[in-house]
Amino acid sequence: MLKVPLAEGVKIVYNLCNPMSETEKRTKILVVDDDDLQRSLVREIFRRDPYEVLEASDAAAGLAAAIQHLPQLILVDMRMPRMSGLEFIQSARVNPDIKHIPIIVATASTSGPQGFECLRSGAAHYFQKPLDADKFRVAAKKLLGHPLDDR
Repeated sequence: MLKVPLAEGVKIVYNLCNPMSETEKRTKILVVDDDDLQRSLVREIFRRDPYEVLEASDAAAGLAAAIQHLPQLILVDMRMPRMSGLEFIQSARVNPDIKHIPIIVATASTSGPQGFECLRSGAAHYFQKPLDADKFRVAAKKLLGHPLDDR
């Protein structure tokens, strides 16, 4: 994978394992998480998929990356310093440029009300950490409108 540094806290990871179709060339997934390990996990989940994976290490950088790069899907961690995942969702939903982008929330919290609040604020899905790679990948591909494969 080739990493291209951007503004502070943001980078793009190009998956060069598979050739991209014209549709997939435009498919970007933004991962907003302050944990390097979680961002690496998501990169690994999509390792064999020909998507651009953008990474942001905090919610403010994630909002900037979403507005600049207009990804087709966003994964956001619930608990981050300075701005929470819920605040990220609320900010994204009032921005006309990115309000349409589906958002998946990931959190280590087992609090049911927190998940409900994310869904009520506009998240498309809510997953508990550690992420189940297969379930997450299927949910992401469905939200992207891409066919599911057998792996």
